[in-house]
Amino acid sequence: MSLRSASPRQIRYLFVGAFNTASGFFVSAALYYLLDRVIGIYAVLGLCTVLNITTSYLTTKLVVFRTPGWSFAEYLRFYAVAAVPIACNFLILPILIDVLGWNAYVSMAIVTILNVILGYLGHSRLTFRTPRRRHETRS
Repeated sequence: MSLRSASPRQIRYLFVGAFNTASGFFVSAALYYLLDRVIGIYAVLGLCTVLNITTSYLTTKLVVFRTPGWSFAEYLRFYAVAAVPIACNFLILPILIDVLGWNAYVSMAIVTILNVILGYLGHSRLTFRTPRRRHETRS
C-alpha cells in the first residue's frame, strides 16, 4: 500500500499513531527515569499503560474513527485489543532490561514498534468497527 492508495482514515491513523507512539514512548521513558527506583518497573509499566492507552483511545476515537458519543463498552474493547501489547510490555520489557541487560530505552522502542502493528490490526477490525464498516472492502 502506498500513501496515494491509502484511505483518509489510514492516513489519519498514521499521524495519530505517530503522535501516540511518540507521546507513549516519552511518557514511559520519563516515568521510568523518575520512578523506577521508587516504585519499580512493574508499577511504572502499570501507570504508563493506563495513561498511554487512555490517550491513545481518545485520539484514535476522535481523530481517526470518529465514532459518535461516549461508550464505555468501546473503551473496554480498546483495552481488550490492547491486551496483547500490554502483555508484551509486562513480559518482554523486564526480560530485555533485567535478564538480558539491554538498555531500557532501546527495549521500549523495540516493543513500541510491535505495539503499533498489533494496535492497527486490532482497532481497525474490532474496536471501532461499526455495521457500516463491516461491509467495506479491505484496503
